[in-house]
Amino acid sequence: MQNSYNVLLVDDDKMIRVVGEKTLQKHFLSVTVAECGKDALLKLADKKYDLILLDVLMPDINGFDLCKKIRDEPENIYLPIVMMTGLDDSESLQLSYNAGATDFITKPINWLLLSHRLLYILRASRTTIRLNESLTLQEEMQECEY
Repeated sequence: MQNSYNVLLVDDDKMIRVVGEKTLQKHFLSVTVAECGKDALLKLADKKYDLILLDVLMPDINGFDLCKKIRDEPENIYLPIVMMTGLDDSESLQLSYNAGATDFITKPINWLLLSHRLLYILRASRTTIRLNESLTLQEEMQECEY
């Protein structure tokens, strides 16, 4: 089951994209990379992703603003977004969560640890989505009874 996830990795650092893609492909069926915020938005318009791994500092749009923009779309309410940055301060952490991030990781990245964290986040997200679908179906069935 773990090989059925689509992950979007967004980072302006080519080394992060290459290492991240190779490492995460060991755990996920599909890893798509984007080198900037605008590229990420184009890819999001073309394909549905199960998780976004998002750099904070990028040249065109910062990760905080991009995260907010993604969260503003109703279909992304349960989409896990993990922010990653070299900024290791409480303000950046708070900005990430205020923007709608699911989790936050600092660079340099321990890719093995991150892979396992992402698998946990993805499983939790799938469970949440299924639970919501079940609750919606239950509400619809109760409405039909009246």
